[in-house]
Amino acid sequence: MIGHVCSLPLRFWVNVIKNPDFVFDICKSNIVDSCLSVVAQTFMDCCSMCEHKLSKDSPSSKLLYAKDIPRYRKWVERCESEEFFSCC
Repeated sequence: MIGHVCSLPLRFWVNVIKNPDFVFDICKSNIVDSCLSVVAQTFMDCCSMCEHKLSKDSPSSKLLYAKDIPRYRKWVERCESEEFFSCC
């Protein structure tokens, strides 16, 4: 189940997604930084056990990938069942 996904690998990948300049010699603009934050938040939502209730007041960044989250969660579950996250 998704709840068993290790928090350390999740934190690592979220950090790499949000801060590619830690790994690569690049400069990221404010626009790119905002886009990467949305991608990182989507990744965290996919690995989260709780369902997020969306409304008309939800941030647009959450609404952008809302319909894709269930599909991504199935992918995370499949990776976990195949011991993709076997480091835990």
